[in-house]
Amino acid sequence: MTGSESRRARSMLDQLQCVADSTQLADIMLFGAEDGPARGSRFLVGRTVSRLSFRIAVDRGFDLVDLDHKGIPLGWRGPTGFPAPALHAPDSERGLSKLRAFSGFLLTCGWDHFGPARSGPSTHHPYALRSGQDYPLHGRATSIPATLSAYGVDLEAPEPVVFAEAIMLQAAMFGEVYEVRRRITFGVLEPQVSLTDRVTNLGRNRSPLRVLYHINLGYPLIDDGCVVSGVPDHEDMPTPMPPLDPRDTEHFRCLERSDVDDTITVMQPSRQVGVALHITMLTDSFSHLVQWWNRYPGMNVLGIEPASAAFPGPGEDGEWHPDAWLAPGASQTYALQFSLEDCSL
Repeated sequence: MTGSESRRARSMLDQLQCVADSTQLADIMLFGAEDGPARGSRFLVGRTVSRLSFRIAVDRGFDLVDLDHKGIPLGWRGPTGFPAPALHAPDSERGLSKLRAFSGFLLTCGWDHFGPARSGPSTHHPYALRSGQDYPLHGRATSIPATLSAYGVDLEAPEPVVFAEAIMLQAAMFGEVYEVRRRITFGVLEPQVSLTDRVTNLGRNRSPLRVLYHINLGYPLIDDGCVVSGVPDHEDMPTPMPPLDPRDTEHFRCLERSDVDDTITVMQPSRQVGVALHITMLTDSFSHLVQWWNRYPGMNVLGIEPASAAFPGPGEDGEWHPDAWLAPGASQTYALQFSLEDCSL
Protein backbone atom coordinates (compact mmCIF):
# COMPACT_ATOMS: atom_id res chain seq x y z
CA MET A 1 0.00 0.00 0.00
CA THR A 2 1.38 3.42 -0.98
CA GLY A 3 1.58 6.34 1.44
CA SER A 4 -1.38 8.12 -0.19
CA GLU A 5 -3.47 4.93 -0.11
CA SER A 6 -2.60 4.47 3.56
CA ARG A 7 -3.75 7.98 4.42
CA ARG A 8 -6.97 7.47 2.49
CA ALA A 9 -7.64 4.17 4.27
CA ARG A 10 -7.49 5.80 7.69
CA SER A 11 -10.82 6.44 9.38
CA MET A 12 -11.88 9.94 10.34
CA LEU A 13 -11.26 9.07 13.99
CA ASP A 14 -7.72 7.96 13.22
CA GLN A 15 -6.99 11.18 11.37
CA LEU A 16 -8.37 13.28 14.21
CA GLN A 17 -5.77 11.68 16.49
CA CYS A 18 -3.07 13.14 14.24
CA VAL A 19 -4.05 16.81 14.59
CA ALA A 20 -4.49 19.35 17.37
CA ASP A 21 -7.19 21.28 15.50
CA SER A 22 -9.76 19.62 13.22
CA THR A 23 -9.59 22.55 10.79
CA GLN A 24 -6.27 21.11 9.67
CA LEU A 25 -8.33 18.40 7.94
CA ALA A 26 -11.16 20.54 6.60
CA ASP A 27 -12.13 24.17 6.83
CA ILE A 28 -14.49 26.78 5.39
CA MET A 29 -14.46 30.53 6.03
CA LEU A 30 -16.45 33.56 4.89
CA PHE A 31 -14.45 36.39 3.31
CA GLY A 32 -15.31 39.73 1.75
CA ALA A 33 -13.54 41.13 -1.33
CA GLU A 34 -11.98 44.53 -0.58
CA ASP A 35 -10.63 45.54 -3.98
CA GLY A 36 -11.28 45.36 -7.71
CA PRO A 37 -14.58 44.58 -9.48
CA ALA A 38 -15.63 42.07 -6.79
CA ARG A 39 -15.35 44.65 -3.98
CA GLY A 40 -18.13 44.17 -1.45
CA SER A 41 -18.87 40.58 -2.52
CA ARG A 42 -18.80 37.64 -0.14
CA PHE A 43 -16.96 34.39 -0.81
CA LEU A 44 -16.88 31.09 1.08
CA VAL A 45 -13.38 29.65 0.83
CA GLY A 46 -12.45 26.16 1.96
CA ARG A 47 -10.25 23.10 1.63
CA THR A 48 -10.19 19.45 2.64
CA VAL A 49 -7.55 16.83 3.38
CA SER A 50 -8.82 15.04 0.26
CA ARG A 51 -6.90 17.82 -1.53
CA LEU A 52 -9.90 19.80 -2.64
CA SER A 53 -9.93 23.58 -2.41
CA PHE A 54 -12.83 25.75 -3.45
CA ARG A 55 -14.47 29.16 -3.53
CA ILE A 56 -18.22 29.87 -3.58
CA ALA A 57 -19.42 33.28 -4.75
CA VAL A 58 -22.18 33.96 -2.21
CA ASP A 59 -23.38 37.07 -4.02
CA ARG A 60 -23.23 35.53 -7.47
CA GLY A 61 -25.98 32.93 -7.32
CA PHE A 62 -24.03 30.88 -4.75
CA ASP A 63 -22.06 29.46 -7.66
CA LEU A 64 -18.98 27.29 -7.15
CA VAL A 65 -16.59 29.56 -9.04
CA ASP A 66 -13.31 27.82 -8.14
CA LEU A 67 -12.62 24.11 -7.68
CA ASP A 68 -9.04 22.83 -7.42
CA HIS A 69 -7.65 19.36 -6.83
CA LYS A 70 -4.07 18.82 -5.67
CA GLY A 71 -3.43 22.48 -6.44
CA ILE A 72 -4.61 22.07 -10.04
CA PRO A 73 -7.40 24.49 -11.09
CA LEU A 74 -10.23 22.66 -12.85
CA GLY A 75 -12.43 25.64 -13.71
CA TRP A 76 -12.00 28.27 -16.39
CA ARG A 77 -11.38 31.93 -15.59
CA GLY A 78 -12.75 34.51 -18.02
CA PRO A 79 -11.31 38.00 -18.43
CA THR A 80 -14.18 39.62 -16.50
CA GLY A 81 -13.42 38.22 -13.05
CA PHE A 82 -16.36 38.09 -10.64
CA PRO A 83 -17.89 41.58 -10.54
CA ALA A 84 -20.16 42.48 -7.65
CA PRO A 85 -23.90 42.39 -8.46
CA ALA A 86 -24.09 46.19 -8.22
CA LEU A 87 -21.75 46.38 -11.24
CA HIS A 88 -23.69 43.93 -13.41
CA ALA A 89 -27.22 44.52 -14.65
CA PRO A 90 -28.30 41.27 -16.37
CA ASP A 91 -30.87 43.01 -18.60
CA SER A 92 -28.53 45.63 -20.06
CA GLU A 93 -26.80 45.59 -23.46
CA ARG A 94 -29.88 44.06 -25.08
CA GLY A 95 -29.66 41.12 -22.72
CA LEU A 96 -25.98 40.36 -23.47
CA SER A 97 -24.37 41.85 -20.37
CA LYS A 98 -23.73 38.32 -19.08
CA LEU A 99 -20.61 38.50 -21.25
CA ARG A 100 -19.25 41.09 -18.78
CA ALA A 101 -19.55 38.68 -15.84
CA PHE A 102 -18.83 35.31 -17.43
CA SER A 103 -16.24 33.37 -15.46
CA GLY A 104 -15.80 30.44 -13.13
CA PHE A 105 -16.15 26.68 -12.76
CA LEU A 106 -19.95 26.91 -12.47
CA LEU A 107 -22.26 29.56 -13.83
CA THR A 108 -25.92 28.73 -13.15
CA CYS A 109 -28.22 29.68 -16.03
CA GLY A 110 -31.93 30.06 -15.25
CA TRP A 111 -34.32 30.04 -13.54
CA ASP A 112 -36.98 30.96 -16.06
CA HIS A 113 -34.69 30.93 -19.11
CA PHE A 114 -31.33 29.90 -20.51
CA GLY A 115 -29.81 30.34 -23.94
CA PRO A 116 -29.64 33.42 -26.20
CA ALA A 117 -31.34 36.63 -25.17
CA ARG A 118 -34.99 36.41 -26.25
CA SER A 119 -38.27 38.27 -26.04
CA GLY A 120 -41.74 36.77 -25.89
CA PRO A 121 -45.30 37.17 -24.68
CA SER A 122 -46.08 37.68 -21.00
CA THR A 123 -49.55 36.13 -20.93
CA HIS A 124 -48.43 33.79 -18.12
CA HIS A 125 -47.73 36.88 -15.96
CA PRO A 126 -50.32 39.42 -17.15
CA TYR A 127 -49.76 43.07 -16.26
CA ALA A 128 -51.41 46.05 -17.96
CA LEU A 129 -48.17 48.05 -18.32
CA ARG A 130 -46.17 45.19 -19.85
CA SER A 131 -46.77 43.97 -23.38
CA GLY A 132 -44.04 41.33 -23.41
CA GLN A 133 -41.31 39.55 -21.46
CA ASP A 134 -37.53 39.92 -21.90
CA TYR A 135 -35.18 37.03 -21.17
CA PRO A 136 -31.46 38.00 -21.00
CA LEU A 137 -28.67 35.69 -22.11
CA HIS A 138 -28.67 32.64 -19.81
CA GLY A 139 -31.16 34.22 -17.40
CA ARG A 140 -30.67 36.04 -14.11
CA ALA A 141 -29.77 33.22 -11.70
CA THR A 142 -26.08 33.96 -11.37
CA SER A 143 -26.78 37.65 -10.63
CA ILE A 144 -28.79 36.92 -7.47
CA PRO A 145 -27.10 37.50 -4.08
CA ALA A 146 -27.77 34.58 -1.73
CA THR A 147 -28.94 34.50 1.86
CA LEU A 148 -26.63 32.18 3.78
CA SER A 149 -28.42 29.41 5.68
CA ALA A 150 -25.47 27.47 7.09
CA TYR A 151 -21.90 26.49 6.45
CA GLY A 152 -19.37 24.42 8.34
CA VAL A 153 -17.70 21.06 8.72
CA ASP A 154 -19.46 17.84 9.72
CA LEU A 155 -16.89 15.25 10.72
CA GLU A 156 -19.46 13.02 12.44
CA ALA A 157 -21.46 12.26 9.28
CA PRO A 158 -21.11 8.75 7.79
CA GLU A 159 -19.23 10.51 4.97
CA PRO A 160 -17.56 13.57 6.58
CA VAL A 161 -18.14 16.74 4.58
CA VAL A 162 -17.64 20.45 4.39
CA PHE A 163 -21.04 21.95 3.60
CA ALA A 164 -22.57 25.25 2.52
CA GLU A 165 -26.27 26.11 2.17
CA ALA A 166 -28.08 29.20 0.91
CA ILE A 167 -31.40 30.51 -0.36
CA MET A 168 -31.83 32.57 -3.54
CA LEU A 169 -34.97 34.38 -4.63
CA GLN A 170 -35.69 35.32 -8.23
CA ALA A 171 -38.78 37.48 -8.03
CA ALA A 172 -40.66 40.31 -9.70
CA MET A 173 -43.95 42.03 -8.96
CA PHE A 174 -46.49 40.62 -11.42
CA GLY A 175 -43.84 38.10 -12.44
CA GLU A 176 -42.08 34.91 -11.41
CA VAL A 177 -41.36 34.19 -7.73
CA TYR A 178 -38.84 31.38 -7.42
CA GLU A 179 -37.14 30.26 -4.22
CA VAL A 180 -33.98 28.20 -4.73
CA ARG A 181 -32.42 26.28 -1.84
CA ARG A 182 -28.89 25.15 -2.69
CA ARG A 183 -26.63 22.79 -0.73
CA ILE A 184 -23.04 22.05 -1.73
CA THR A 185 -20.88 19.45 0.05
CA PHE A 186 -17.18 18.61 -0.27
CA GLY A 187 -15.84 15.22 0.79
CA VAL A 188 -13.27 15.33 3.57
CA LEU A 189 -11.88 11.84 2.97
CA GLU A 190 -12.69 11.53 -0.75
CA PRO A 191 -12.36 14.20 -3.48
CA GLN A 192 -16.05 14.42 -4.24
CA VAL A 193 -18.45 17.37 -4.51
CA SER A 194 -22.26 17.24 -4.50
CA LEU A 195 -24.62 20.06 -5.46
CA THR A 196 -28.39 19.95 -4.92
CA ASP A 197 -30.92 22.63 -5.84
CA ARG A 198 -34.58 22.61 -4.87
CA VAL A 199 -36.60 25.16 -6.83
CA THR A 200 -40.09 26.13 -5.61
CA ASN A 201 -42.64 28.35 -7.32
CA LEU A 202 -43.91 30.67 -4.59
CA GLY A 203 -46.00 32.71 -7.02
CA ARG A 204 -49.69 32.52 -7.88
CA ASN A 205 -49.22 31.64 -11.56
CA ARG A 206 -47.36 28.93 -13.35
CA SER A 207 -43.91 30.14 -14.43
CA PRO A 208 -41.35 29.03 -17.01
CA LEU A 209 -38.67 26.83 -15.45
CA ARG A 210 -35.44 26.25 -17.31
CA VAL A 211 -31.99 25.64 -15.82
CA LEU A 212 -28.60 24.88 -17.34
CA TYR A 213 -25.51 24.26 -15.22
CA HIS A 214 -22.73 25.90 -17.25
CA ILE A 215 -19.69 23.91 -16.02
CA ASN A 216 -16.62 25.59 -17.51
CA LEU A 217 -13.32 23.70 -17.56
CA GLY A 218 -9.95 25.24 -18.35
CA TYR A 219 -6.19 24.80 -18.44
CA PRO A 220 -4.32 22.64 -17.48
CA LEU A 221 -7.17 20.09 -17.49
CA ILE A 222 -8.18 21.35 -20.92
CA ASP A 223 -5.04 20.96 -23.00
CA ASP A 224 -3.64 18.86 -25.84
CA GLY A 225 -4.49 15.20 -25.35
CA CYS A 226 -7.46 15.77 -23.04
CA VAL A 227 -10.08 13.04 -23.45
CA VAL A 228 -13.84 13.46 -23.04
CA SER A 229 -15.96 10.34 -22.64
CA GLY A 230 -19.66 9.74 -22.13
CA VAL A 231 -20.77 11.78 -25.17
CA PRO A 232 -20.93 10.81 -28.88
CA ASP A 233 -17.93 11.60 -31.06
CA HIS A 234 -18.12 14.88 -32.99
CA GLU A 235 -15.75 16.24 -35.63
CA ASP A 236 -15.90 19.79 -34.26
CA MET A 237 -15.09 18.58 -30.73
CA PRO A 238 -12.48 15.85 -31.24
CA THR A 239 -11.13 13.69 -28.45
CA PRO A 240 -8.28 13.41 -27.63
CA MET A 241 -7.98 17.16 -28.09
CA PRO A 242 -5.56 18.42 -30.77
CA PRO A 243 -3.34 21.53 -30.31
CA LEU A 244 -4.94 24.96 -30.13
CA ASP A 245 -5.83 26.34 -33.55
CA PRO A 246 -6.07 30.13 -34.13
CA ARG A 247 -8.37 29.44 -37.09
CA ASP A 248 -10.90 27.66 -34.88
CA THR A 249 -14.01 29.23 -33.40
CA GLU A 250 -16.59 28.22 -30.81
CA HIS A 251 -18.87 25.24 -31.34
CA PHE A 252 -21.75 23.88 -29.31
CA ARG A 253 -24.28 21.09 -29.55
CA CYS A 254 -27.35 20.09 -27.56
CA LEU A 255 -27.77 16.36 -26.91
CA GLU A 256 -30.72 14.46 -25.49
CA ARG A 257 -30.11 12.73 -22.17
CA SER A 258 -30.74 9.34 -23.80
CA ASP A 259 -27.75 9.93 -26.12
CA VAL A 260 -25.20 10.52 -23.35
CA ASP A 261 -24.02 8.68 -20.25
CA ASP A 262 -25.16 9.77 -16.81
CA THR A 263 -21.49 10.44 -16.05
CA ILE A 264 -19.33 12.55 -18.37
CA THR A 265 -15.59 12.18 -17.78
CA VAL A 266 -12.97 14.76 -18.72
CA MET A 267 -9.48 13.29 -18.37
CA GLN A 268 -6.06 14.86 -18.73
CA PRO A 269 -3.58 11.97 -18.53
CA SER A 270 -0.37 14.01 -18.82
CA ARG A 271 2.20 13.35 -16.14
CA GLN A 272 2.07 16.98 -14.99
CA VAL A 273 -1.72 16.87 -14.41
CA GLY A 274 -2.90 13.25 -14.30
CA VAL A 275 -6.49 13.84 -13.23
CA ALA A 276 -9.95 12.74 -14.34
CA LEU A 277 -13.06 14.76 -13.49
CA HIS A 278 -16.33 12.82 -13.44
CA ILE A 279 -19.53 14.90 -13.79
CA THR A 280 -22.62 12.88 -12.86
CA MET A 281 -26.26 13.87 -13.38
CA LEU A 282 -28.07 12.36 -10.38
CA THR A 283 -31.68 13.29 -11.17
CA ASP A 284 -34.09 12.70 -14.05
CA SER A 285 -34.81 16.43 -14.14
CA PHE A 286 -31.92 16.75 -16.59
CA SER A 287 -33.34 16.02 -20.05
CA HIS A 288 -30.43 17.34 -22.15
CA LEU A 289 -26.71 17.99 -22.13
CA VAL A 290 -25.04 20.91 -23.90
CA GLN A 291 -21.37 20.69 -24.90
CA TRP A 292 -19.48 23.90 -25.65
CA TRP A 293 -16.06 23.97 -27.29
CA ASN A 294 -14.04 27.19 -27.42
CA ARG A 295 -10.43 26.06 -27.90
CA TYR A 296 -8.76 28.88 -29.76
CA PRO A 297 -5.75 30.73 -28.29
CA GLY A 298 -6.62 33.11 -25.48
CA MET A 299 -9.86 31.28 -24.69
CA ASN A 300 -9.38 27.48 -24.31
CA VAL A 301 -12.53 26.45 -22.48
CA LEU A 302 -14.70 23.36 -22.58
CA GLY A 303 -18.28 23.50 -21.29
CA ILE A 304 -20.15 20.43 -20.01
CA GLU A 305 -23.67 21.66 -19.30
CA PRO A 306 -26.49 19.52 -17.87
CA ALA A 307 -29.83 21.12 -18.79
CA SER A 308 -33.50 20.72 -17.93
CA ALA A 309 -34.65 21.35 -21.51
CA ALA A 310 -33.41 21.70 -25.07
CA PHE A 311 -31.73 24.90 -26.23
CA PRO A 312 -34.55 27.40 -26.84
CA GLY A 313 -35.32 28.72 -30.31
CA PRO A 314 -37.69 31.40 -31.61
CA GLY A 315 -41.17 30.48 -32.82
CA GLU A 316 -42.58 31.19 -36.24
CA ASP A 317 -43.36 34.73 -35.10
CA GLY A 318 -39.72 35.27 -34.08
CA GLU A 319 -40.56 35.27 -30.38
CA TRP A 320 -39.60 32.73 -27.75
CA HIS A 321 -42.52 30.90 -26.19
CA PRO A 322 -41.86 29.14 -22.87
CA ASP A 323 -42.04 25.36 -23.16
CA ALA A 324 -41.33 24.14 -19.61
CA TRP A 325 -43.36 25.16 -16.58
CA LEU A 326 -43.59 24.89 -12.82
CA ALA A 327 -47.03 25.13 -11.22
CA PRO A 328 -47.74 27.35 -8.18
CA GLY A 329 -46.52 25.66 -5.00
CA ALA A 330 -44.67 22.95 -6.94
CA SER A 331 -40.96 22.13 -6.59
CA GLN A 332 -38.28 20.60 -8.76
CA THR A 333 -34.94 19.16 -7.65
CA TYR A 334 -31.66 19.06 -9.56
CA ALA A 335 -28.57 17.23 -8.31
CA LEU A 336 -25.02 16.91 -9.63
CA GLN A 337 -21.89 15.18 -8.40
CA PHE A 338 -18.26 15.91 -9.22
CA SER A 339 -15.57 13.38 -8.35
CA LEU A 340 -11.85 13.29 -9.01
CA GLU A 341 -9.36 10.49 -9.50
CA ASP A 342 -5.70 10.20 -10.44
CA CYS A 343 -5.00 9.00 -13.97
CA SER A 344 -1.32 9.76 -14.68
CA LEU A 345 0.28 7.87 -17.55
